[in-house]
Amino acid sequence: MQAYPYHPAPQFVPLPPQFASRVRWGSILAGTSLIVGALLFVGISAFFNHLRAHSAFPLGPLGTVAQLVPPLCVIATSVVVLTCRRCLRGDYLVVATARSTRNALIGCFGGTVLGTFAAFVVIALLHVSSGARTTLTPEMIVTFGYLALGTMGFAVGHFYVRPSQRTLQKFADRPVW
Repeated sequence: MQAYPYHPAPQFVPLPPQFASRVRWGSILAGTSLIVGALLFVGISAFFNHLRAHSAFPLGPLGTVAQLVPPLCVIATSVVVLTCRRCLRGDYLVVATARSTRNALIGCFGGTVLGTFAAFVVIALLHVSSGARTTLTPEMIVTFGYLALGTMGFAVGHFYVRPSQRTLQKFADRPVW
């Protein structure tokens, strides 16, 4: 007789139907909004850099990479927010999938914070070493914009995969627990 490894059944948490519906369409709305916001910030910063320095990415290849890391981190967060739907089975939250999605959100948020900070430091160092007399105000605004987008993406995704008892009671038309 062959022994089969024990695979426990996934743990499910019942969700109010309104909240499950909110997760389904809200994750798509939030994820696409993050992607559009990140691409919009890239376009706006490239436009202002072109007006100011006659080049969309004026600091060479290293500056270009530094300017593209924060939006890529925000887009990674938006992809994780888009996948929050896979944590649902009907009106039930699959705990293991929600836990892995939450860990991915934490990783993306940490990457966004570190990537944005590192990109700003690299851009500032390249700016100072080039001897430019312009300010770094546009780069600071864009940096805080990427941090705001990453924070909103993390908060929305975390709200979907780890709802509080109060949130579930708010959406319930009958007692959940």
